[in-house]
Amino acid sequence: MDWYTLLERPRLRVSSLEIGSVPNTPGLDVWMRDGEVVYLGSTSNLRGRVRTHLSTSLDLSRSALRRHVGELLLGIPHSALRDRVAPPAGAHDVDVVASWLADCSLGWLECGSRMEARGTKVELLEMWLPVLQRKASSSMDEADVHKRTRMPVES
Repeated sequence: MDWYTLLERPRLRVSSLEIGSVPNTPGLDVWMRDGEVVYLGSTSNLRGRVRTHLSTSLDLSRSALRRHVGELLLGIPHSALRDRVAPPAGAHDVDVVASWLADCSLGWLECGSRMEARGTKVELLEMWLPVLQRKASSSMDEADVHKRTRMPVES
């Protein structure tokens, strides 16, 4: 699997997504905004994962995607958003995150197992890091960051 093949797959606008159209299978979820991949996830259940990402609960801790968006838009550290005891996000914050996600498009790739999905994700992230996943990999050396942050955009 490579990024070009993944980007050729169909995508749906999140704002008009019917959750029932997302399969209940292991796979990769690919989130795009303004023609650029912003997040790549892997899961044992695509529908459940997408439902979690699109949740409007005040608890952002259950979705890495929502935490990354919260950090990007609201400046709340990713580590603080993982706190399930005292979530720092309020209703307005959650609305900001949900609105940003609604402007994304979503694609997915079904896999035979959670392990296959995870392995494919790791392979793809070794080639290139989507915008929201770059801070999480801040321990990389500068040459690796440069190599993994140049990615072709969708055609």
